[in-house]
Amino acid sequence: MMRTRWLIGTALMATAVGAQAAETIGRVLVAVGEVSAFRGGREIRLQTTSPIEAGDRVRTGAASNAQIRLTDESIVALRPETEFVFTEYRYAGKDDGSERAFFRLLKGGLRTITGFVGRRNHQNYGIETATATIGIRGTHYVLMLCEQNCLNADGSRAPDGLYGNATGFSFGTNRVSATNKTGETVFGVNQPFHVPDINTEPRRLIAPPDFLADRLSGRDRNQAKGPGKEGVQDSAGGNSDGRAAAALPPPGALTKIATEERDSAGQLAVLGNPLAGVGNGGVTYIVNVSSSFSQALVNTSLTADAQGHLASFNDGQITGASSGSATDVGSNPAAGNLHWGMWPTASVNGSPVTYLHYIVGDAPSLPGTGVFTYSPAGGTQPTNAAGMTGTFLGGTVTVNFTPGNLQLNNWAVAFNNATYTQAGAAGTSFGRSPGFSGQLGWTCSGTCSGTGGTVPGNYAGSFTGAGATGMGIVYGVFDTGNNGQIIGAQGFKR
Repeated sequence: MMRTRWLIGTALMATAVGAQAAETIGRVLVAVGEVSAFRGGREIRLQTTSPIEAGDRVRTGAASNAQIRLTDESIVALRPETEFVFTEYRYAGKDDGSERAFFRLLKGGLRTITGFVGRRNHQNYGIETATATIGIRGTHYVLMLCEQNCLNADGSRAPDGLYGNATGFSFGTNRVSATNKTGETVFGVNQPFHVPDINTEPRRLIAPPDFLADRLSGRDRNQAKGPGKEGVQDSAGGNSDGRAAAALPPPGALTKIATEERDSAGQLAVLGNPLAGVGNGGVTYIVNVSSSFSQALVNTSLTADAQGHLASFNDGQITGASSGSATDVGSNPAAGNLHWGMWPTASVNGSPVTYLHYIVGDAPSLPGTGVFTYSPAGGTQPTNAAGMTGTFLGGTVTVNFTPGNLQLNNWAVAFNNATYTQAGAAGTSFGRSPGFSGQLGWTCSGTCSGTGGTVPGNYAGSFTGAGATGMGIVYGVFDTGNNGQIIGAQGFKR
């Protein structure tokens, strides 16, 4: 029954795949282990920079993974032992209704940051699976198709079916929809779901299952080859047309690592390889003048530069690295050992970005009960795509750990002769998960633009430290006027 394919709605997949085969629709950012594409009746080995064409069926082997960037700026990260088909794709540089992005997940799992396709015309995007078709409202989400191969944290086998979760924000209303024979069910950020089969209604889960968090097992495979080999195929590869390819230069070695150990001042100790640090918090960056991206960081590998400032992060699917020294840096050891800063230029999954704000701290333990108010504990100056800076004026966060929910209170940001104040309630449920995200509306006054005096926004972050003594939150203000996308990082302490 799991092999039955079903498509609901107006997928408009009538375009012949063969007619599209010559069109390059994206490129491979990372290929670790065994990564290949079935194209034109033959299997082609993929490596970093290999083109992806419409109609390709991409396969990853055991202990392997791939990250692919499409022309609409979306990114698809494929887990080990996955088969994924780029069924129909068309993007001419604008979302005018002619764009299309339809895919099929035949096996395994993925994580994706959606791009321009589907941002406005939601019906033009979909991922078909055995149990449901996934649509978007503009978000960042994960999917895993379980077929007797998914294990819970306690070692028990999880029920078969499709599992998913919207884990972060891109541009849009930040929802995913699961549609099968029972109809359509919509889920928001941090609302994990399970679709057992095509005839059963999708249901929300209390918390995401452990196997939804992909730790990139392909990384272990490459580490066994020696330093500087990650992201390069483990045997001599070829170009997409079968010609021999020149060896790719290895990435530069990371000479300093931030660890969980502290120095005498309570700061993160900076040690040499091979020690690795793990932290929680959030990251946000400018994608272009009209969009930005925010993401909670949970149990993320961190590295530091010689000054002890964050130099790179990797949460298993999203990898970011600074192109220079961090600026606007600060720390608060009493707030879960928070550290924050801004990278003026950086790369995320191999793509250049600007004005990346981060805030990270110790991995937390959450109290079982209690209501607490968190007050500001330091953070970055908010910036926009032009590099202008503003000020976080204040605000608090109230957290009730008994049901696991939080509420933002009276947030305000000053930016370029404009003031943005929180408009109405803004909160979310996190259960027992340390990470969280939600939407945050703002009322603008002064030199700003909005509908009815309001502009949309969002936030994402995580608790930090033993007993969740701190939290790091990244946030966005999406003004359509001269200020544009405004982003920042803010720490809080209870």
